[in-house]
Amino acid sequence: MHARAGYASLRQYAGRVLGLEGRQTEERLRVARALAQLPLFDRALGSCKLCFSAVRELSRVASRQTKQAWLDWATGRPSRQIEEAVAARRPGDGPQDRAEPSRVKHRLRFEVRAETMALFRDLEAAVRADLGGRVDDDTLLFEVARRALGGPGDEGRSSYQIALSRCEECGRASIEAGGRSHPVDEVVAEMAACDSQELGAVGGDRSRCPHVGAKTTGPHAPAAAAAGAHRRRARQTIPPPSVAR
Repeated sequence: MHARAGYASLRQYAGRVLGLEGRQTEERLRVARALAQLPLFDRALGSCKLCFSAVRELSRVASRQTKQAWLDWATGRPSRQIEEAVAARRPGDGPQDRAEPSRVKHRLRFEVRAETMALFRDLEAAVRADLGGRVDDDTLLFEVARRALGGPGDEGRSSYQIALSRCEECGRASIEAGGRSHPVDEVVAEMAACDSQELGAVGGDRSRCPHVGAKTTGPHAPAAAAAGAHRRRARQTIPPPSVAR
């Protein structure tokens, strides 16, 4: 179609004629390829049983085995609820499978000058080259942040540290950032329990969960958690091997 219209590529055609950005075009192509394998969703979209935004999200996780369960669950639900449910599940999971809050991704948006954009592009190219080429946005920004928060580099200390809070009543763990609580999965909580520095407990109304009675680890803990606690620099050392006698 784009060749008949005189355009060099489908992306160029979508941008010039439909006003779609490159990422929007790629997303629509992804959904189209998924619908070729999920005709049930294709018919639901064609009959207006599901809107495009709902089908777009469901196509991220639905498989031939779970497509009917997802269709039954999503019918009549708002797109926002479907998006939240899909974001916390892996491809192939069904709506009855347990959600993993740590899988939820967050959107970052910045408005910068041309000089800043040029510097970021150079940084992006350098980091991608170090990581071996094509990586997703999450991996790219994680590596940029890890390098920027590289720490003092003293022996026995990790390159960066974070504060993790754990509710004593429900056992759930979360990371406080940007004025919001971001839950983490049980695997991360277990790792923190084995290899972390406990600074203290957060007081307050115990009826509020998961922020009440939370134990905070890491050197950047909130002031309330660190009050009265002895501030020691957390170290990561390997204990000597035990010798059987």
